[in-house]
Amino acid sequence: MERLYRRALGAIAQRIGILGGAEATILEADGAKYPVRRQAVRGFVESVEARGKGWCVRGWAHAPGAPSGPVALRVFNRGALVGTGVTQAPRPDVSLALGIDGAAPTTFEVHIAARDFDGNAGELHVFGVTQGLACELPHASTMSRPFGAVARAEDFDWTSDGRRLTLHGVRFATFHGRDDVVDVSAEWKPGENCVLLFKIRALVDEYLDWMAGLPAPSFARVVELGLYDGGSVPFWFELLNPRKHVGVEIRAAKKNDYLDAYVSEPRRRDRVHLAWGLGQDDPRLRDVVRAELGGEPIDFVVDDASHHYAPTRASFELLFPLVRPGGYYVVEDWAWYHWPGFEQIFANERPLTDLVQQLVEICGTRNGWIDHIHVGLGFVAVRRGPLPVRPDARFSLDDAVYRHPR
Repeated sequence: MERLYRRALGAIAQRIGILGGAEATILEADGAKYPVRRQAVRGFVESVEARGKGWCVRGWAHAPGAPSGPVALRVFNRGALVGTGVTQAPRPDVSLALGIDGAAPTTFEVHIAARDFDGNAGELHVFGVTQGLACELPHASTMSRPFGAVARAEDFDWTSDGRRLTLHGVRFATFHGRDDVVDVSAEWKPGENCVLLFKIRALVDEYLDWMAGLPAPSFARVVELGLYDGGSVPFWFELLNPRKHVGVEIRAAKKNDYLDAYVSEPRRRDRVHLAWGLGQDDPRLRDVVRAELGGEPIDFVVDDASHHYAPTRASFELLFPLVRPGGYYVVEDWAWYHWPGFEQIFANERPLTDLVQQLVEICGTRNGWIDHIHVGLGFVAVRRGPLPVRPDARFSLDDAVYRHPR
């Protein structure tokens, strides 16, 4: 988020009527001039959505150290003031997530007339104003992302060591492998003011690079296998913006105030369903997913669960028939059999390399089940072929492969 603020202040000087250099930027609004200070207001623009004959800008803001009271909002488009408002309802989820005491962050809605903002070409900048100071609030994108639209690479704000990530205001402390030690500090304390994400930056970048090469990717219905303590749920939700996200984890849920606040926030509450205590190879998995998606096909499955051959194959056979043509089924860490130092962790386990080989054979059989496979260092992505969705089909890898008789 630090980088978002710096980028915003550096880019808006000549577009929104801001005067002076980086040390003395001034916002002109309502006939008054407000010095722009990054620390003046904390906040985030969460969405910009079409409403009626105009637009609605939503988010939250907070004036650190200021007496309890509303923060004024000023919205600009191409240098012109197009909307004003003030913060109103308290946001306890933000207070909990950021560990803010005293004056709580509050939510805002600013309405903009259609004539003042062209969603295809406009560029909104939202400022919070308090005690004679102004600060631009970062946001994920100018437009509200459609369901299933992949986040932009520039939305990922990493700390310099690549171990802490802020994405659309959500905070992640990453875990870097079996010998890694999570550096817990007051500022980054998993479960309280961030979540623990079991994905290193290289893997996140690999996903972004792969998705950037897909033609118009849209993943509105997402199924995630393997949550551990749930830190990956907000990661996939912020990355893909699904209409529905179904998460499955064999272990029972653990106390995680940050995650609980995240998924219970009103705009996510009905879009996220977490099935704790359900294994990836449980025969009930198919019915749980179908019920939560209302019978609609899956767009994207990501399996970061056991990494064992038998349960990974079982969940693939249960869910792959539910994936829409052109949708993807991703298996993470498929190459553990080839990683030195992991011999004891997966002792006596059949390698996932065997599963990948079987999937390649199905692709080569050209029977409509699989029409493309992307093999990367951290994951393999299997694209569903043109065969129609078959929700009641009993799919078997063995039956889907043709080999010449010997």
